[in-house]
Amino acid sequence: MPRLLSLLPLGLVLSVAAAPALAGRGPAFLEREAEALAKLTGSDRRTYFNDLRALERRRSMRRQADLSRLEACLSVRSQGNSCVQEQQRQAVAQRMQWKQELRALRERYNLPVMHQRTPDRQWR
Repeated sequence: MPRLLSLLPLGLVLSVAAAPALAGRGPAFLEREAEALAKLTGSDRRTYFNDLRALERRRSMRRQADLSRLEACLSVRSQGNSCVQEQQRQAVAQRMQWKQELRALRERYNLPVMHQRTPDRQWR
């Protein structure tokens, strides 16, 4: 892996290392990621990172909207439990949607994707 990383521009390596899409991935996954990114043309790589930034912006905007809805709900309802439970349901649904969008983006650029977790929390 060090040899491969030395071939990539420092900015790309830093972007990959900091990308939330890679959080919690092991060294083998990171190596496959670096190899796949190195194979992209400069144009494809720029487009991928632009698309990834757009995905993260949409996710952030949705989360901010959820917080605003939760705040409004709490100011009108006497029981905050229902507001918080609804917020949690929406957060889970949005997380699943984000994972699907991220998976589709990564597949479009032939980048490695992690498998879905099963209920027993094992990667398959």
